[in-house]
Amino acid sequence: MGIRMVFAAIAGDWQFLLPLAVTVDDRLWCYANAAVQARLNNALGIEHPIFAPTTVEGIFEAIATSEPSPYYILMSFMMRGAWEEAVDWMYSYCLDVEKKPGAKVQSLYRFFGLVTSVCRILKNEHDENHGKNLVGRMVDVLLQKQVFSLIPFYAALLPKDDALKRVWHVMPPYLVAFMCISDVKTDADRMAFITALNDAGFDGEEIAFEFGKFRVVEMVDHADLLRWIYACGDKKLLNAVAETNSVLRYYLCKRSLENS
Repeated sequence: MGIRMVFAAIAGDWQFLLPLAVTVDDRLWCYANAAVQARLNNALGIEHPIFAPTTVEGIFEAIATSEPSPYYILMSFMMRGAWEEAVDWMYSYCLDVEKKPGAKVQSLYRFFGLVTSVCRILKNEHDENHGKNLVGRMVDVLLQKQVFSLIPFYAALLPKDDALKRVWHVMPPYLVAFMCISDVKTDADRMAFITALNDAGFDGEEIAFEFGKFRVVEMVDHADLLRWIYACGDKKLLNAVAETNSVLRYYLCKRSLENS
């Protein structure tokens, strides 16, 4: 990074240097340096590779109106090790973007979530609520994209209750118009998700069992719930048999009552 900064300064590349500027004086130097390089290139008959204002008025107008991309702004925070400021800025930026109609935020949430995840893994100080919010947004995007294998790893960076809620969001087979709405479709996907839970420090088999337990009062696909327990293999085989008996008994009793 340092070498790139040196060459950017020599070439008069204010676009690369500006996001790293902390003060107004730093920003002024970026533009002034670019203006000198641009004028020198013009005097030598060389086309300056990047447009740069070359007048005092143009420089101060650019300082007042320029808005670096989120990537470079975050780079400036990380270059200074200002993780707490970075997390606060990302949180505020998300709130501002969401106010814009039609804003595409999925890529932004994933990017901000990754940066925040690094911050939490390194145990750098930051606002807990803001960090939790940013990682949670990224997990929600992974769920929308159906990238299930990554969800447990990032969910583990959240408080336990929040993590389990997002894990369960992957699994719900609710019935809508007599159709099963479930994100994980196959037994292989279920087993892969349980393995990912174990790798992230959760008890994947126990979570799958608790989720798959027979629940009378909920409008769910009980057969799909049972598949989660069977996906645990031998570890939960007895539980799977017991839950299967409960489901069969429930439906047999229900049919008997309907026919009586």
